[in-house]
Amino acid sequence: MKTKFLKILIVSLLCIINNTQAQLPSQSCHDDLFVKQAANKFWGYVDMFDEWRVEAVFTKVYPFTGNKAVVEKYGQYGVANCSGKLIIPAEYEEVGPLTFSESFWAKRGGKWSLVNEKGILTAPGNVIAIKEVGFNSESTWLQMQDENFGLYDKKTTRFLAAPRYSMFQILSEKASIVQVKEKFGVVSNSDGKYLFEPVITSIKKLTQQVIVFQEKGKWGIMNTNGEVKKVAEMDSIGFILNNLFYASKNGKAGLIDAQGREVLAIDYEEVNPFYDYMSLIKRNGSYGYSTLGGRISVPLMYEWGDNFQIGQAIVKSNAGYFIVDKENKKVTQQTYKWLVKTPSRNYYAANRDGKYLFLDQTGKEMMRPTFGLVVATDTNEYVRVQNDSTKLWSYFNITKNKLAFENGAYDEAGLFKYKYAFVKKAGNWGVINESGEMVIQPSYEKIEYLLNNQTVYFIVYKGNKKGLLTSNGTLILSANYDLISSAANDLVKVKENEKYKILKITGEEAIKTKYDFISNSIEMPFTPEWPAIIKKKKDFGLLAQNLTELVEPDFENISYLGDNLYLTVDKGKKGIISSNGKVLAGNYLDEIKPQSEKYLPCKQNGKWGYLFNTGKMMIPPTYEEAGDFYKNLAVVKLDGKYGVVNKQGRMLLKNEFDSVHYLPNNKRRLVSPARTIEITDKGVIKQVD
Repeated sequence: MKTKFLKILIVSLLCIINNTQAQLPSQSCHDDLFVKQAANKFWGYVDMFDEWRVEAVFTKVYPFTGNKAVVEKYGQYGVANCSGKLIIPAEYEEVGPLTFSESFWAKRGGKWSLVNEKGILTAPGNVIAIKEVGFNSESTWLQMQDENFGLYDKKTTRFLAAPRYSMFQILSEKASIVQVKEKFGVVSNSDGKYLFEPVITSIKKLTQQVIVFQEKGKWGIMNTNGEVKKVAEMDSIGFILNNLFYASKNGKAGLIDAQGREVLAIDYEEVNPFYDYMSLIKRNGSYGYSTLGGRISVPLMYEWGDNFQIGQAIVKSNAGYFIVDKENKKVTQQTYKWLVKTPSRNYYAANRDGKYLFLDQTGKEMMRPTFGLVVATDTNEYVRVQNDSTKLWSYFNITKNKLAFENGAYDEAGLFKYKYAFVKKAGNWGVINESGEMVIQPSYEKIEYLLNNQTVYFIVYKGNKKGLLTSNGTLILSANYDLISSAANDLVKVKENEKYKILKITGEEAIKTKYDFISNSIEMPFTPEWPAIIKKKKDFGLLAQNLTELVEPDFENISYLGDNLYLTVDKGKKGIISSNGKVLAGNYLDEIKPQSEKYLPCKQNGKWGYLFNTGKMMIPPTYEEAGDFYKNLAVVKLDGKYGVVNKQGRMLLKNEFDSVHYLPNNKRRLVSPARTIEITDKGVIKQVD
């Protein structure tokens, strides 16, 4: 009885909701419909009571938008109404995202057309790409067969902006950036008219809502609606913090907000990034600090200043160095010849009266000036200090404000790492732990850390030979080896008497086989630890981590290509093997270069093409030269001239350029007598004036 009452109540509520919805411009279905798969593995729609409203006859269905839904039948797409009737037959390759509009985009034969609810085509059929402006907008950006873009109105079936743009980027539902030749402009998405004529030479999005643009060499600010907030009069504009932007003009710098208003007058020689909500600024050779709101809370009166940290900053005046707070109140009682905040940020190191000492976080002296030298870069609680008279080194415990070890005085001392430190006495090195105990006596010419499965071991040197010890000083391997390299999983790779082998970390043999070479992190640091490249006599193979020969030594050479791919050489020809030993490309190529964006330049019969990292030839060898792909673009040479190709093998710039220059940050510049083209680090092709 309760269930029946509840159902009646819900239906009544739905009636009220649906009556309300009926007043909206775009109606939804009478019942809320939900996607469901039936026992026959096909899909349809049920209501909120799990009763079938649209029979499960579709291969796949998508949620309703208003009173329409995209449905699929065996790879073809159509549009169904609330009762499941196909108002658009399932005969399209793709249907664009549905909106509450009465028309929508459908693709057939590789081309998009606008289709209304009666299935009638109402737009040209030579559209190769679409981009809806907004969820319920009538405007759509179209890419036409000639590669140009235009803005189309679905309601009037007319172009708001003719297809003449080489590029567009939607900023918001109100505006889009467009490119005409090498210039940028901004158009309104509602009527296609220019909000900003195409005179912009560069444009960047600094934040979600703020865009900077360059016109005639100067920079300005606009929002995503295309409204100019700062005319192009600045030499530079850059993001600083929150809603603040660095701006410079005529050699002076300041801060402006997203509306283009000056927060800090553009009148300073330096305006630095904010640290602890304070910016170090400079004017007329003097330093001070500004708050986020542009208030000069620390006057410009210092010769030098450091960044604020935890409400304090080190400054320098004629008298020396000291610490101030955010209101320029002096924190330290003394002025110092030298003063630094340490990387750990929990103490200061200073020099007064020619000797060194430490200050705590508040700037209070922890001792009188004592030491000859201190290592202020040490980041743990043990800081290295030198006795002024003996010149010996010790460890000072910052937390306890005293020397860490009573008898700890060394000729040299290293930084604590993995809870151990190397120390030198009488010309030899040993190891101490955090209690100051000498776990390895000073008897070695050199010591290195070896980390295996998060356990610390030590490689020790006697002459040019190496040995291995545990962290408590137990000998594992005598110093008889030319190489010892960690190989993970309690294994080490070693070289002895010109032979390589694998040992357990305990020193026992892991396998009896000895090789003429095993790749390792010392001799081949950029090659993966496993599978390891091995060599038997003159032939190369791969050794798996389980110590079985993944690829038997049968190649002239094997080297690492990157991305878990290995280059093989056999009878002078090159191929590719994956890290699991699978042959991806047989040895039939003359050359294969390391990959970029999963495309490997490869050479066959004197011509270059591109091989995918699966071994599939994606672009046949047809070029005289083939550069690396970056941002989907690569420079190639054909008939003695350079051009640009994409990953589909399509020439985006014809081979008409005499030279190519590879610039920093992956930029590339192509030069011909007629013009110079630059490919930016974002993959944008633009002409250089």
